Amino acid sequence: MAAPYWKQSDGKLTVAVYDRGGGRPGYLVRARFASNPGSSESHADLESAVKGAEAVWSAYSSGALDQPEAAPETWKKAVELFLARDGMQPKTKASYERSLVLFERHIGKDRRVGSLTRRDVESWLAAMTCRPISKKSYLRTLQACVRWCVRQGWCKSDVTEGIEVLGIVHQVRPWLDPSEWPAFLAVLKAEQRVRFGFALETGLRREELLQARWGWIHTTVGRKAITVAPDADFTPKWGQSRAIPLSTKAQEYLEQAGKLWTGDIFIFQDDAEPLRDPKWARDIALACGKAKVTRTDLHGLRRSCGARWLHDGMQLHLVSRLLGHRDVSTTMRHYGGIADGTLTAAIAAIDQKAGVVNNVVRLRRKQAE
Repeated sequence: MAAPYWKQSDGKLTVAVYDRGGGRPGYLVRARFASNPGSSESHADLESAVKGAEAVWSAYSSGALDQPEAAPETWKKAVELFLARDGMQPKTKASYERSLVLFERHIGKDRRVGSLTRRDVESWLAAMTCRPISKKSYLRTLQACVRWCVRQGWCKSDVTEGIEVLGIVHQVRPWLDPSEWPAFLAVLKAEQRVRFGFALETGLRREELLQARWGWIHTTVGRKAITVAPDADFTPKWGQSRAIPLSTKAQEYLEQAGKLWTGDIFIFQDDAEPLRDPKWARDIALACGKAKVTRTDLHGLRRSCGARWLHDGMQLHLVSRLLGHRDVSTTMRHYGGIADGTLTAAIAAIDQKAGVVNNVVRLRRKQAE
């Protein structure tokens, strides 16, 4: 490497300015602690690069730039730091911990964090006896942790990159077929029928159903719709807003909700605050048993809605948007089996169309004779 244009070092931190190299114009400011790979930033000209380097050194000298934490010696310690990050939800943390503990048992708790290899990951997946969909979930969790370690400078590369789980990975959990809806709804009490019927028609999540407000109802999309959007009191999953046009049946449930609950804020209760701990899972389980339909849960009503949309021929990316999935791959993973079931009808439609075209051609030829 060429000599730097500017450099300062005290044994702990080194800040220097270099050419970008490779024939590319510009300059790089590199700051590196002795125990960390460090970071760099590019500048168009030497003057701004030197000013940037001086600013980094000044911040370090004043104590405003702390030395990064040294790399943990073992993979177990790295996992503990990964799980201790701010902002991780308790349920997410528990799920991640289960997956990462399995990997830790496979490679050994004293394994050095920087010594992980691709073979470690592949042998771990090969040793599992669970279904492909579970393996893929475990792999995603491990990838998140490994990539975080790479960003910290503790691992040289992402050893999980390019590894895939082969086999069928989509699986649809229990849901109600549209033919089961009438029997299920018939055994519910009036309040339950309105809440759960609206969930079947819109695919709302549990928290969205709890927080549903009259202010969310509008007609800006050309039809009465409910928009789930972040505000001061509520943030939907992934922070994404979406508008769900309401079916005629969903609009009927809204009218019934207005008669059952007189509150002017929340749709499905009178209280000024949303319900805290409704026993909806129990109510749905009892109703499924009484109606003798597929046993499901509240999220199963959301799956039932998505399944009906797919059965009715709605495209997968549209279902993904209506359900509020972060990425269409999520929809494919959980609803792919249902989407596959619509392929037969699609091919039959193509055959029918081709038959009509062939008949027209034959008729024209006959008339021409």
